[in-house]
Amino acid sequence: MIIHVGSANEAKLRAVQAAFSHYFTDITVKGIAVQSIVACQPQGIKEIMKGAKHRAAAAFSGSDYSVGIESGLFPFPGTHSGFMDMTCCAVYDGRRHYLGTAPLFEHPAHVVDAVLRESKEISQVFHELGYGNERLRHGEGAIGFLTKGKATREKITELGILMALAQIVNTECYFPPAQPQSGGTPSAPLP
Repeated sequence: MIIHVGSANEAKLRAVQAAFSHYFTDITVKGIAVQSIVACQPQGIKEIMKGAKHRAAAAFSGSDYSVGIESGLFPFPGTHSGFMDMTCCAVYDGRRHYLGTAPLFEHPAHVVDAVLRESKEISQVFHELGYGNERLRHGEGAIGFLTKGKATREKITELGILMALAQIVNTECYFPPAQPQSGGTPSAPLP
């Protein structure tokens, strides 16, 4: 099975390999450089999801499945910074996107303020503040730094991909065949 990932990020590639390995054997994961259509640090669930779906679709050619992973900030009431970090994972089979998200977490308020004020990526701001190292983006991620290595970018991204794969390995639950309604007319298929 060939799986393309709309990124060359090493942590994302390892997460895809780990997630798909739970269900499939003999898989080959390949990073494909794709042009992003969202901001360098997307804001809002719709923009984050749009970026993930685009990356998956753009990387699909020549694969059995493709994966798009996009992280960003979205408003979240009750937090210190006003935002949570969300990673959206889109798995694409050439016809349909299957979406999942990684666990959400909050960045320090001063980091979020700098990201929003200066239009920078989280990893860049972390590096400039001396949090972690220059490999943060391709390694443990900000979450790895914040949890002192107990959760890493790779691990939480793997969980997000598993949430999307749940739909693929349980198609009978998510996309049951059309059942006749009363009167014998088939129901409309799910979107």
